[in-house]
Amino acid sequence: MVNLNRNEIAYLFDKNPDITVELEPANGWLFSLKKPFNVKIIKVLNSDLEYISDININVVYCDASDLDFDNPAAIDGEIKAFTVTNNGQASAEVAEIIVELVDDTRIFGQEWLVGDNDGVEVDDSSTLIIAANPKRKYAIIYNDADPNETYDEVPIIYLGLGQNAVVNKGPVILPGGFYEITHINMFKGIVNAICSIAGPINVSFTEGT
Repeated sequence: MVNLNRNEIAYLFDKNPDITVELEPANGWLFSLKKPFNVKIIKVLNSDLEYISDININVVYCDASDLDFDNPAAIDGEIKAFTVTNNGQASAEVAEIIVELVDDTRIFGQEWLVGDNDGVEVDDSSTLIIAANPKRKYAIIYNDADPNETYDEVPIIYLGLGQNAVVNKGPVILPGGFYEITHINMFKGIVNAICSIAGPINVSFTEGT
């Protein structure tokens, strides 16, 4: 995952097609909403306002299910996060990401959380993922291992909330899965992670304050 700053978020979501943000091959952007929205469609466009091929859009619904879509993505459901990934061989120059709601209105940049989502490599020892943050309002943590790959041993991530992470204890994240911290299970201390295999496995996250 690649981290975006507030200006880049504005360029992508706030009707500014003259400025593009580069998304390199095999990289992605994770976007988390401040609150759930009932979304009809997501479009990823270039500066000519054409759909960019080789873009994958993975959407996390409010029931914790997630689905992959080509571009554009016909969502038709309440979502809380999505990832835009460049599956092509060349860099994609993204001018706009349009998120339309079922009532045909559009979500703009101020609705998205901005946080560090570069990711941390995790092996079979406890590793700090997110530092303690008294202002935390939301966080989502992903196991970036490919859920479609065949493994001799499945790379499972275990979290330690406020303590060292230990295999077979604490919240579990399977390959391609995620764990959320919301107002329901709010925790503002350190978050550690450990992998069930030597790895390393990339664990990406974003945090909202």
